[in-house]
Amino acid sequence: MAESNKAEYAGRSNDERPWEERVKDTAKEINLEYRNKDGKLMTRKEAFRYICWNFHGKGPSKGKIDKMKKRELINE
Repeated sequence: MAESNKAEYAGRSNDERPWEERVKDTAKEINLEYRNKDGKLMTRKEAFRYICWNFHGKGPSKGKIDKMKKRELINE
């Protein structure tokens, strides 16, 4: 019979902290910034496409390059 005031321990047998405390200590906010070779900040979607283009050895088509340049000029 488990006591209600006793916490359930997790991990190795010598770890005395309850699981909830261990998660709070290790759960830190992580902020990833994706940048291209020019240093421009990219969204996750843009970064994924950029990585895929590099991995497969291909690049965006001429139309996509024009669209990206046009979008950069509007955002600046």
